[in-house]
Amino acid sequence: MNFFQHQDEARRQTTRLVWLFLLAVVLIIAAVDVVVALLTQYMQHGQLRPGQSLFHAADGPTYLAISVVTLLVIGLGTLWRIYQLRSGGVAVALMMGARPVVLTTADANERRLLNVVEEMALASGTPVPTVFVMEDEAAINAFAAGYQPGNAIVAVTRGTLDALTRDELQGVIAHEFSHILNGDMRLNVRLIGVLNGILVIALIGQQLMRASSRGRSRSSKNNGGGIVMVGLALLVIGYVGVFIGRMIKSAVSRQREFLADASAVQFTRNPAGIGGALKKIHDSAAGSQLNNPRAEELSHMYFSQGVRVFFTSLLATHPPLEERIRRIDPSMRLGEVRKSTAPPSSPGLQDLAAMSGLGAVGAVLQNIGQMKAENVAKAQTVREGIIPALQQALRTPIGARAVTYILVLEQDPSSRQLELSSLRQREDPSLMELVSTLGPQIEALGEKHRLPLLELATPALKQMSPIERSTFLDNLQAVVMSDQQLSLREFGVVLRLQAQLGPDAGRAVHITSTPIHSMLKEVILLMAALARAGSDTPLQAEQAFGRGMGKLGFPSTPLPAMKSGDYAALAGALPRLRQLKARRLAEVVQACAEVVLADDHIREEEVELLRLVCGNLNVPVPPLLG
Repeated sequence: MNFFQHQDEARRQTTRLVWLFLLAVVLIIAAVDVVVALLTQYMQHGQLRPGQSLFHAADGPTYLAISVVTLLVIGLGTLWRIYQLRSGGVAVALMMGARPVVLTTADANERRLLNVVEEMALASGTPVPTVFVMEDEAAINAFAAGYQPGNAIVAVTRGTLDALTRDELQGVIAHEFSHILNGDMRLNVRLIGVLNGILVIALIGQQLMRASSRGRSRSSKNNGGGIVMVGLALLVIGYVGVFIGRMIKSAVSRQREFLADASAVQFTRNPAGIGGALKKIHDSAAGSQLNNPRAEELSHMYFSQGVRVFFTSLLATHPPLEERIRRIDPSMRLGEVRKSTAPPSSPGLQDLAAMSGLGAVGAVLQNIGQMKAENVAKAQTVREGIIPALQQALRTPIGARAVTYILVLEQDPSSRQLELSSLRQREDPSLMELVSTLGPQIEALGEKHRLPLLELATPALKQMSPIERSTFLDNLQAVVMSDQQLSLREFGVVLRLQAQLGPDAGRAVHITSTPIHSMLKEVILLMAALARAGSDTPLQAEQAFGRGMGKLGFPSTPLPAMKSGDYAALAGALPRLRQLKARRLAEVVQACAEVVLADDHIREEEVELLRLVCGNLNVPVPPLLG
């Protein structure tokens, strides 16, 4: 199953969840109507009459009104929780009392955690997630949250940092990255909102019972008893609904956990890493259970079972530890932890292309949303190849801004001078000094480090306030336009940062059923920009453009002339293309690859360009191997 199939499957799971939720809502509404009818009969006759009909035609409007009110209560409860979590992963992390890890931390374990997360992000082609620590939790656990890979967060407990080795921590983080790549995060956040809506009914019943007990002295006995009965009935109905909802949540979660475990082994090629982490959970006194009072809401999101449950076969959100360990490494016993033993190396990207006969385009597409151990090893090499001074600069907002400006500076001397002059007018001397110092170091690293440096700079840029982010993005756009030209590479960097730092960063993308042929204008803008950037001659650009349009089934169209507003129009087109369903988005990405790699020859700068564009479409493309 490839990246796009995983995305479709996660959305199908969400659709099933919605239908099951609606069924539960219908049953709850029916139960509330029955309770009201029974209470009415009791209040009128002083007893229940089993042989007498509960519902009468004359009372139809009353029960319709009760049903509508019940539906509104559940719906508003769901929408309110989803609204509270509108900022995605950050809101979920703060709900659990987690704190963001300071990028310049002196804590060795936190530093190790940041390094592992960065390596996984670079290896998978996803933006580097913001990292959080649940400081007061001694248990071994973790979770990933967000609406899409571009705004994910990863959170771990203090127990995870203190108890695990680097290999074991890498296994846990690889497991969480599987959830990011497989589309599980969006489903998981939606589950929180759905269950909250059902829980509201139980909370109303609880409040009615409390209000009745406080007001019995001021109410008649019968009325007070009636309120208690209503409250008790709503409490029971609500918690039965929550029980059913948790059964649904657990069934969805358990299968996704097996997939994430298998993916973690594939990513690290080290079963002893994640297997050792699971064994330590099994042997630890603290285990994986969290103390936070809101831990139950997120129980389906954790690395391991985070709360104690009864009826484990029905309500456990994770498979038994013994079964997970056995599936990961059948030879590992619970009484031992094996050392890392990597299986034979799997084929790299070029080998895969040769074996499959898919060529350059097929090789790239086969690796979208995937991560091999070779990717992780290369990412570690890339990160360690950055000199300490540059690594330190990437951890601070001012240093990250300086690095970003350096990455968009043109090589042409006259254009570069115009851009530097514009930058001096907008930024303070301390930043300009960093640009001067770090510039030669970045140039020495070469083209292959450009995109990794941008990704490593983004977490520090996210630490800026909304006003500072807006000012920085305005300054960056002004600098790249100071020479009256905007290359596609510059545009890709600006657009990538706009998606990460703009006012809509972190918000959910609304997926539509819009057919690809209704987005002809957007497709033409994207294909034309890629054709010009990836071709050496006008004829090559024309051929590449036709190849991409043909791949999407559009009739032959001449390559349109470049207009001054094309980049601005493309900036608005990409967010609309992001709304396509996964299978349609897969077609767009394949067409992009056809255009950029039209000569069937993989050049690193071409793949980096493709990765930038795909990143702006929320499609993670791992770096080129070999």
